[in-house]
Amino acid sequence: MWLLKKTAHTLLFGNLFVACCGYFLCLEELFFYKRLSFVNPYSLFLFFATLLIYNYRKFLFPDKEQVMPNTARSIWISSHRGFYGITCLIACLGMLVSLFNLSSSSLLYLVPLFIISLFYATPLSFKKTSKIQLRSLPFLKIFLVAGVWSFVTVVFPQLQDSNFNFFSGDVAFQLTSRFLFLFAITLPFDIRDMHIDAALKIVTFPIALGVKKTVKLAQLSLLLFCVMYLIYLFSHSGPDQLKAAAYILSGLLSILVINKCKAPVSEYYVSFGIEGLMLLQFCFIAIARIIAAS
Repeated sequence: MWLLKKTAHTLLFGNLFVACCGYFLCLEELFFYKRLSFVNPYSLFLFFATLLIYNYRKFLFPDKEQVMPNTARSIWISSHRGFYGITCLIACLGMLVSLFNLSSSSLLYLVPLFIISLFYATPLSFKKTSKIQLRSLPFLKIFLVAGVWSFVTVVFPQLQDSNFNFFSGDVAFQLTSRFLFLFAITLPFDIRDMHIDAALKIVTFPIALGVKKTVKLAQLSLLLFCVMYLIYLFSHSGPDQLKAAAYILSGLLSILVINKCKAPVSEYYVSFGIEGLMLLQFCFIAIARIIAAS
């Protein structure tokens, strides 16, 4: 039991689990059509970039981490600074190796996103007395997270294709549906952090609407996600229908999981249950691919 708990804390609080979820979310669409191998530089780069962005502040500024005191997460963070330093070093090396296998156009898309991600929680200083965090702007926090994750998991892996058209209808559909899904599963994290955000005077949906209405908003977003793929299912044929069914199933199960969200939110519920919905979605897509190939 002790070993299981220690492993779970390392995966969750060390952000290895969320990095893995990002890896599979980046992989799933092209993996279904067999246009991207299971191990590829695009998913690997995203894995290491996620690890670096989530961990660098915990290594450099552990005393400035915005977490509830005396929780399992805060205790783990304060006692594992060395772990964060090592993972940041490994992440930098992994990103560097992956870069050599990426297309040149990928870098043009990545630079602005990487800068936004780095300064998401790091204060930007305009004057000696004027500092601002991107996440502190009213309601911007969740749109930044869902928007950046949508872009890097949908557009980034497709940049390997020289014929990729960013303005195509398919890309617009994928970006919109991915944003709806990620927007929904990010809201429970805002519910978890609402006391910290309130203390820092950061306006988020849970603070403005309350917990119950925020849960309903997340479920509405997932319902729209399901409707999009329901329309997709009836307007396509063959393997595309299996893919649509997999997305619909993942959306419906996500609605049920988010329905359990209540304040105060458990660390394990958001770090494993909610983030795990990304991994669950990949599993459904993988199963759909196996059925389509049989």
